[in-house]
Amino acid sequence: MPKTLTQYRVFIGSPGGLDGERTSFNVTLLKYTRLNAQHRGILFHPVGWEDTLGGVGRPQALINQDLDQCDYAVFILHDRWGSPTGGDYTSGTEEEFAVAEGLYKANKIRNILIFFKKFDPRQLRDPGKQLQEVLIFKKRIEEGKQYLFRQYDASDEFAETLEGYLAHLLSDQEGTASGHSAAGLVTGRTTISSSVANSPPVVSPGFDY
Repeated sequence: MPKTLTQYRVFIGSPGGLDGERTSFNVTLLKYTRLNAQHRGILFHPVGWEDTLGGVGRPQALINQDLDQCDYAVFILHDRWGSPTGGDYTSGTEEEFAVAEGLYKANKIRNILIFFKKFDPRQLRDPGKQLQEVLIFKKRIEEGKQYLFRQYDASDEFAETLEGYLAHLLSDQEGTASGHSAAGLVTGRTTISSSVANSPPVVSPGFDY
């Protein structure tokens, strides 16, 4: 029997040096979808620069086009900011965040999550240009109190927090479909119909604004 599935595309943006987190991001979304979401009619699909097909034009612009088709965006930063991509931004991550921010303000993307991986405090003695840019961005996010962010120590903590957030999304989407708000972090619309009582346990991911 045919079944209606609602897919949520989740973009991941990060500079170099976070390959473990990017892999964990993909594994977590696919695993959570298989175990908890798919049989409820919901798919969480990971999207990153690795998925962007080559074509004519600036590579970053092609990645931005993929981001434009996403429902959520996740950004991860550590002690690197990245390199210019040929546009008006200092790094690809900065450009991706600017695109995501514009989509969020236009109500075209549901939410933006930002993760900051903790670094050795001794790096502050001589942070260098890369870490300085990350610190400036982090201060902007903290003072703006507009986007959800979370600091973490290791990739397994990142995966656990991301999974908790996915549980909030799933609970909230099912609550919206049945006419109840599920006290999640984001309230969106969906076309499926499920029972909130059958939702998996929701563990607070502990984000800050």
